[in-house]
This record gives sequence, C-alpha cells and structure tokens, in this order.
Amino acid sequence: MGWRIRKPALLAVMYFLFGCADPEYEGNPLIGTWRAEVPTPLGQFNIGRWEFSPDHMRAFGSDVDVDYEISGSIVRVIPRDFGPELQLRMVDRNTAKLETPQFAGLMVGLTIDESIGDVLSLRRVN
Repeated sequence: MGWRIRKPALLAVMYFLFGCADPEYEGNPLIGTWRAEVPTPLGQFNIGRWEFSPDHMRAFGSDVDVDYEISGSIVRVIPRDFGPELQLRMVDRNTAKLETPQFAGLMVGLTIDESIGDVLSLRRVN
C-alpha cells in the first residue's frame, strides 16, 4: 500500500514550512528594509534606508549590533554597545513610527520641544 498525499495536506505542509520564514512568525515585525521619512511643508522627505536583521540594524552608514524587546505593537531597538535606544510603534505591517522624540529631533535638527507628534516614519521597502 503506497502513500498518497492529498493536495490540501501538501499545501498545508508547504505553507507551514515556507510561511514560518516570514518575519511575523519570527516575532519581530521590523526585520527587513525600510525607508525613513520625515514630514516637510512640501511633503514627505526621504532620509535614507534602515535595515533590520535579527541581531543588527544599519542606518546612516552605521551597522550596530542590537537586541529587540517586543510588546504588542511596540518594538524597542537596544544597541548592545553604544548608541541611542529606539522605540517604534508598528502602525501596520508596512509602517512604523519612531516614538523616541529626542532622537527624532536630533535627526531632523529640531529641539526636543519642537519634536512633538510623529516626526519620523518608516515604510517597508521589502
């Protein structure tokens, strides 16, 4: 008696095997490449790409070893050695907002008092 694999069972196994490679299954929604944007009177201004991997991030030409803490829609990016700790709020799968106003203010030349609200957002590139 031979093995007979039914199509729905095969599809379920393939979904499980290949679907688990998705960053959402790994528990970190930031994994991937993002475009950082800030609002201006003329519209959004692109200030570069940010790349997140399971153990480091790359932004502004710097590659930093990091750890992550995830709680609901909040992702904290914590440098292992030196650098600012970032807190991002996931708006949806393809959008994150930086909720570290002091850091956002430094990046776009604002004082802390001026950096009210959503200053920097990330849009998923891939």
